[in-house]
Amino acid sequence: GHRFYLVLADYLTRQGFAVLRSDKRGLGKSGGDFASATTHDFASDTDAALAFLRSRPGIDAGRIGLAGHSEGALAGGIVAARDPELSFLVLMAGNGIPMGEVLKARGVAEAQGDPGPWMRTLLSIDPQAVLRQVCCPVLALVGEKDRIISADTNMPALTAALEGNPHAEVRRLPGLNHFFQTAGSGELSEVEGINGTMSPHALALIGEWTRRQASGR
Repeated sequence: GHRFYLVLADYLTRQGFAVLRSDKRGLGKSGGDFASATTHDFASDTDAALAFLRSRPGIDAGRIGLAGHSEGALAGGIVAARDPELSFLVLMAGNGIPMGEVLKARGVAEAQGDPGPWMRTLLSIDPQAVLRQVCCPVLALVGEKDRIISADTNMPALTAALEGNPHAEVRRLPGLNHFFQTAGSGELSEVEGINGTMSPHALALIGEWTRRQASGR
């Protein structure tokens, strides 16, 4: 019942940003086939979203940024690596180690998690190689209690990948789970029962950082 992305979009709108949200391909009113889509397809869809924004009157094309969560963070990194005009990138619960290592750390065998091209593509992407190509300011956030993207294993990898970017920050958020809720154990089974949708601290951090990047442009 939580609407995480609505809460984030509403918060950023109240901070003065124009926010574009869209259905994933093949879902809602978007065309295409979700079942056959890969992370690279989602990145291509994001390219199209950026082109749409840049064509809109009233949008400052020089101050557009991306915020991506989980696989969306990986797709956002792919887009940012090839788009020098991007103003900033927020990675929320993005993996710094390859997804195969993420699955092994969770005790999930790669073969068991393979639904086809989506998983094969996800396993083939090296997030550190992607992030080393990103030149825009980056804010990478990982919840301390994230049971999918472990802060202990992913934060050192994110830090290493972004060490050449003087405008990058990697932050561990105490007490927060994969969806940036204030959590008990951090397990996915408790997500629905948590009263808060997204931590006010996380929202404030994202809002303050993105405003600084936008005003700098």
